[in-house]
Amino acid sequence: LGEMLDEAAPWDDSTVLRTDDAVIVDAGVRVSLADTTVLYLRADNMFDTSYIASFRPFGARPGRPLQIRAGLRHQF
Repeated sequence: LGEMLDEAAPWDDSTVLRTDDAVIVDAGVRVSLADTTVLYLRADNMFDTSYIASFRPFGARPGRPLQIRAGLRHQF
């Protein structure tokens, strides 16, 4: 994510709040165990990067923290 203005304004306006710039890495993998069964693992924000995503509506809002999901999907 690149730095961006928190409200509509000219880019050179120094009075407008700006969000942080950050590099967020997500990854996922799926493995077929059978024709009807899939094992999956997904990680969002793998390096747990802290950043301000917004200042509205009531102050600084953090971006998504590290989140890991795993599961088994089976179709009957």
